[in-house]
Amino acid sequence: MTGEDLPLSTSTEGNQSVSTAAADASRQPMKSVPAGESRNSPQWTFTELASGLESDGHNEHSQRHATDAVSDTPAGDAYDPGYTDNEALCATCRFLLELGPEPEGWEVSFDRWDGVGGNWVYECNLTTEVTWSRNLETIIFHNKCPLCRELRVEMSSYRQNGLGTSPTQEKLTVVKTLQSGRWGNFYVDIRLKGDYFKRHQLPAGVVIRVELYPEDETLLDGNYKDCGRSVIEGSLYKLPIPTVCSSGSPGPHGSNTGSETSWQLVKDWMAKCRSSHQRCNLTHEAVPPLPTRVIDVGSRDDDLPPRLHVVTDQDSGRYATLSHRWGLQDTFKLTVSNFETLTQEIPWERLPKTFQDAIEATRHLGIRYLWIDSLCIIQDSPQGIDWIAESAKMTNVYEDSYINFAAADAMDSSTQGCFFDRDPSLIRLVRVHLDWGAEPIYYYAAASHGFKTNVASAPLYRRGWVFQERTLAPRIVHCCRNQLYWECLESIATESFPTGLPHWVERSGGTCFCSSWRRIRPPASDIFISASSSTVDHYFAALIAWNSVVSQYQELDLTYARDKLVAISGLARMHSRFLNTRYLAGMWLEHLPVQLLWYRMWSMEPQRMCYKEYIAPTWSYFSIPGPVVPTVRNKEDLPLPGKKGQRSRPMIQILDATVDLVDESHPFGAVSGGSLLVKGPLANSSLIQDFEFSEHERKMTITYCGKFAGSYRFDTLGYPSQLPVKKPLYLLPVMLGMSYMGGWDKRQVSGLVLQQANRGGNTFRRVGVFGVRRQELWETASEKEDYEKEEDGIRVLQEACLAQNGPDDEAGPFPEWGKQLVITII
Repeated sequence: MTGEDLPLSTSTEGNQSVSTAAADASRQPMKSVPAGESRNSPQWTFTELASGLESDGHNEHSQRHATDAVSDTPAGDAYDPGYTDNEALCATCRFLLELGPEPEGWEVSFDRWDGVGGNWVYECNLTTEVTWSRNLETIIFHNKCPLCRELRVEMSSYRQNGLGTSPTQEKLTVVKTLQSGRWGNFYVDIRLKGDYFKRHQLPAGVVIRVELYPEDETLLDGNYKDCGRSVIEGSLYKLPIPTVCSSGSPGPHGSNTGSETSWQLVKDWMAKCRSSHQRCNLTHEAVPPLPTRVIDVGSRDDDLPPRLHVVTDQDSGRYATLSHRWGLQDTFKLTVSNFETLTQEIPWERLPKTFQDAIEATRHLGIRYLWIDSLCIIQDSPQGIDWIAESAKMTNVYEDSYINFAAADAMDSSTQGCFFDRDPSLIRLVRVHLDWGAEPIYYYAAASHGFKTNVASAPLYRRGWVFQERTLAPRIVHCCRNQLYWECLESIATESFPTGLPHWVERSGGTCFCSSWRRIRPPASDIFISASSSTVDHYFAALIAWNSVVSQYQELDLTYARDKLVAISGLARMHSRFLNTRYLAGMWLEHLPVQLLWYRMWSMEPQRMCYKEYIAPTWSYFSIPGPVVPTVRNKEDLPLPGKKGQRSRPMIQILDATVDLVDESHPFGAVSGGSLLVKGPLANSSLIQDFEFSEHERKMTITYCGKFAGSYRFDTLGYPSQLPVKKPLYLLPVMLGMSYMGGWDKRQVSGLVLQQANRGGNTFRRVGVFGVRRQELWETASEKEDYEKEEDGIRVLQEACLAQNGPDDEAGPFPEWGKQLVITII
């Protein structure tokens, strides 16, 4: 049975689509559950489960809030958006929400169990089997059902992760579920199970989830942490009915995202930001200087063509910036030969569609100047001198801008612009009533309105250069395919939520680092976190923020790999204000040993193993393409001299650290070389008898005499036989009491896997990381039993270092590891 075959529920008078019998039964008292009863007990019926939402107090919080909300609203003045989407639901979705006729081809079951905090969780399941084929999504989702549409949006994240891209013709179990949440919300889930997922290390399958939130509910969200500090912790969020409902009701949205209605809304967002957002305006208390060159766009009231304006020392003013993807064809750009001509006039017909839209947008907001990289930087200057000079100013260009226009969904700036034709109905939120109880309660589903779906996943944000542009700009209008999104330091809003994106949409939408960092970062004149109580708190918060930058930036695309360091240099310069230590091609000198233990993330997707050209030293995570995982997780991972209760300690000394800058005036830019002079214990792994690197169930393990001794990760994602150079591997212990996977572990020593460089001697290249464990330390009987199956990896490595290098005659901090060697890592 395909999605097209799923029977739609027939329309009923008004919204009373639940059978009288079911509705009456839902009001009957819930019978008690004997102690220890199975959560899958067949004794329970759905009507009993539904009535339990009231009888056992599960929904008491929601009912109490509903009463409070009514008392605060004048009689006869309650807001009613005047629509629901129940009539458009497919048979399965409608059954889950209304207890209607059972859909054909699906098995119905009901469940309840004791959830977190003693709250009962209620669940209704529909189960069927399908064959995995090219029309899998058509089978699972009904193309006219608004709730299926929201679920299908969530499915896109699995497609992006490589799941479901290849039909297998094998059987899948599909479970469609409505489950009660803890705080008056509900979940609609699609669960996919089968052998395919087991083969991909997902034995429980995957869950595609959309949350339903009541239009008059108070949500409690705890432990929401970002960038190393609590941003929202145990805070109450009120969702006012007029705010959520009025923004979701059918409004006068234009049929194009660049309509006058949309731009009036952008002006309103700008006016509110300028008048009431303190953090957004601190940076621009004075009108900032203009960049070296800008485009003078004129105004909407005159017919003057745009032209290139060369800025003098006396020039200042507001200007906008454009973030875009370069066209598939040769993009119109500033060159030495057309420089003088463009200062007189920029031919409108020569401009890509994205540039034309950006100029019109700048005029809409009454801003005189616009900065576009390809038209404000000379693209063919001798030795790239202009590009090198201007790229070093990127931090100021975007930080000092008034607003940034982001052509989020324009794959090609030549043919696609910032604005798109659209179906205005897609902006309207999905609003349904749920008949699980005595009275219907109205809920919203808004997965398709989230940041992850429409902004973070947009084609523009796959581009490495745009990462820092978005993060540094004080205000952004994200020009997405279906609607405009506003983002500033204090607010996120959309055409669907013009007064601000509710927290539950922002959370379920999965805001990425850029949005989170923008919301907590202070103006450049402030310290990183004003509430920090100590230097380590300050440094740790900044380092965690930088680790987030690295993790996400490493997954993005660059046309030219040589731009890797330059395209992130603006953010590096900003973080240097907070970290206050020397920058080394992506790393920071202070606490460098612990930073060296990053490792490459495993992925199902094929990845490029290495760059063809030199990008950074091998000890920097920027030396390889693809996702990486920085090590620091807790501030206790940062060793401080003389710190009491120190949990981990560095086993190496950094005697010297250097990078060779391509441009000495740009310390955060490209490098042509770099090296670390390190002193520490070292062992040749090939000299340790029965010491092997092997693969076991996708885990890369180190064994000694057949027993588990530790684990490792090579930067090539391969194994010793796949390393580019067939040379012996050397092990350099770096941190005692820490796992390279992150976090303190008193039983571990973590370090670098090295190979001798071509120049030989004591010069090495990093090829991976390793961790070995101490066998004799255990805390419970079960741990002791497990450890007896293992070898003491620390002892084995320790004896190897001592045997190879001799005893330590300098009375160093780790005499049991033997003599400390001085080596260079490049």
